[in-house]
Parts: sequence; structure tokens; C-alpha cells
Amino acid sequence: MEVLARVASNSISDLHKAKTSCRDFLQASNDDYIYQHVSMAKIPLIPWFITEKESSFLKRCRESGNSESLYREGMVEYFSSSNIDSGLESLRKACEKGHEDAKYVYGMILICSGEDEELKRKGLEILRFLRVSKCIKRCRKRVESFVWSMWIRNRVVRNRRPLCHHGSRKMNKFSRGWPLVNEDEEEEDDGGGIGVSYQFRKLDPSALVSLLTSSAKSH
Repeated sequence: MEVLARVASNSISDLHKAKTSCRDFLQASNDDYIYQHVSMAKIPLIPWFITEKESSFLKRCRESGNSESLYREGMVEYFSSSNIDSGLESLRKACEKGHEDAKYVYGMILICSGEDEELKRKGLEILRFLRVSKCIKRCRKRVESFVWSMWIRNRVVRNRRPLCHHGSRKMNKFSRGWPLVNEDEEEEDDGGGIGVSYQFRKLDPSALVSLLTSSAKSH
């Protein structure tokens, strides 16, 4: 089972070849564990036109807890379908399974969660982990690509609006540069809990879309 799961995580094409090569692999390929690990790299982020078989495959991936499937579902529900609660839950699950892009988006959502300081701190912890892993920039670029695939015809992305208000020059510097979020290099945190003490207003999904995409274009 573990061998087949590794094959599935590499490529869906490789999984198909394995299924046709051995009866045992064919039987094992229907296990939830395989769908949980199968790669979705060759599947469009937004599959506008899919067959019944493809739809069934995607549904099985979601139900099996595939982290990429949960991430995609969460993105569409939170930002495009206005199913904010269920979208956030899917992003949380994908984040907890270790999905990097889900961590980035979920962390940003928590940081911009209004007056809840505990959620902000949790969001910052997630983003600090990504920063230490030096994958913030990669995540940001992939998330931007996903956002544009959903919103390419939506006025929300074209009509960007201010994201955060600030009460100090330090906040102004933070909101322009997002040093914690945008920098993957050697600059260390000053230990002052960057972002936690700043007064963000709660952002709705459309404003958060602007934050995710504008931060990517600022570098």
C-alpha cells in the first residue's frame, strides 16, 4: 500500500500504469489512503469542463482527505463561492496536513481576523514556519496564480482597495513591505511580535484577495 501511495503521489499517470500492471495494485488503488496521497499536479486548478469519471475522482480525493483537493476546494469556497465557513474549514484541514499554500493562505486569513489576538498569533506562527522553510515566495506565486484563475473576470481583483489601517509609522512600514511575509532571506525577526500589536481591521474575502495578489506583485 505504501509503495502504491508513493507512486500515486508522484503522478496520476504513474498510478494508472501501476493499476494496469498488477491485480494487487488494481485492488489496492481503490483504498482511501491512495486517494489521500495521489498527485493532482496535472489536473487544472479550476476544472471547468470535466467528465463524470473525472468528477467522481475529484470527489473521492476530497472525501479521502487529499490535502491538495482540500486546498483547492477551500480556495474556491472561501474566495469565489462565498461559502466562507466551509472554505475556511477546508483550508484549515489542508494546512494541518502540511500543504504549504494552504498554510500561507490560512495564516494570512488568521492574521486579518479582526480583533482576535490569539488567531493573529496563530497566523503569524504559521507564516514564520513558512519563512524558516524559505518557501514564502513560492507559496505566494502559486496562490496568486490560483486567485487569478478564479477571478480573472471578476471586478474584485481589478478594483483593489486599501487593506489595513494603521496607527503608527511602524505599521505603515509593515503594511507597505510585509517584512515577515515577503522575505525569505536572512533578515531576522526583531522579536517584537511583528503584526500582532498592529490594529488590522477584519478583511472580507474580496479584500483578502487583493492582499494576496498585491503582495505578490510588490516584489
